[in-house]
Amino acid sequence: MTREFFEKKRKLPSLSFFLQKNSSPQSPLKKKEKLFGSYIFEEEKISSPTSATSTDSGMDALIVSMDGNKTFEIIDEESNEVQESRTNQRYFASSNAEMFYNGHAWHRDSLKTSIELSVCGGNIYALLMGRKQPLYDVGVGEDEVNPVYYRISSKVNFLAEGEAIFTLNKAVDGLIFSLIISYFLGDYDISNVVAVEDNDGLTAVRIDPEYSFSNYCSSELYNQHGRILSELNFLLQHQAVHDPSDLRFDSGVEFFKECFTHHLLKSKSFLQLFSSDKKVSEAFLALKTIAETPFEQFADIIDKTISNQTIAEEVKKVLKSRQQLFSRCHDELKDHFESKLTQSQPGF
Repeated sequence: MTREFFEKKRKLPSLSFFLQKNSSPQSPLKKKEKLFGSYIFEEEKISSPTSATSTDSGMDALIVSMDGNKTFEIIDEESNEVQESRTNQRYFASSNAEMFYNGHAWHRDSLKTSIELSVCGGNIYALLMGRKQPLYDVGVGEDEVNPVYYRISSKVNFLAEGEAIFTLNKAVDGLIFSLIISYFLGDYDISNVVAVEDNDGLTAVRIDPEYSFSNYCSSELYNQHGRILSELNFLLQHQAVHDPSDLRFDSGVEFFKECFTHHLLKSKSFLQLFSSDKKVSEAFLALKTIAETPFEQFADIIDKTISNQTIAEEVKKVLKSRQQLFSRCHDELKDHFESKLTQSQPGF
């Protein structure tokens, strides 16, 4: 895996937009948590994918992008496939917003805001993970009184999804990299990963960013230096894990404990990756990418996507704090893992 392969996109190009499949989580209630700024909620549920509280049904015949530049016509309501009127290119659309129904932080503001947050998260994945990631847009249906909002996404041609990526019997670059980005965004529905192939081999691509900006991102509880350091230490230090029962979660490790409830991370193939030096090099490359990305690029995506200005400012404040904390943890952990980094990725 090379640096160029994960080259950051400094500007989001005007590409088409695609959507993904949906899953829906369930899990424990959290104690009272305070958000940065003005949003405070009493009991916030962090859910892990299983329930089906929202579904795509009765899609609009026409969907227009929020900037008014694209119009999409429904092609296949069962698969949520749509076609852009001017170019005849195919996309996918979804009105799912599980974070709204589960009452997560900013998502509970409205269905529209929840869709916008997922689109924002998807485009930040693209910014940090590069050219193979889908790009997203917000779409709105025809009803002017009670409009339906959609997440529209550029199509990804992939070989396998979720656990099936390990049946390809080839190394998949970027899986740990994507896991770190997921943590940065608070997206714990980590089974939404596919393997795509080109001349570089197989690469992990994240789809369906519906769980971006969950409480794991927005809550002050999860934005403390010690907590983030504990989460990253857990990911980096575990070696020779042969079975999920070998994993030990300290009290401060909640995000990755939630992630390891997914079968994807419990699989033998993933645990082999989790026990390798490649895990360390990809993790530090992701942390370095987060730390070195100019914050203005995050802010630009947020401003272009989230229409509620109060929430947009809250998201920017929290994401800037998280970027600084991730950068600090990168520097503190780097010396400890320097030998493994130089063996697998000289110069990192």
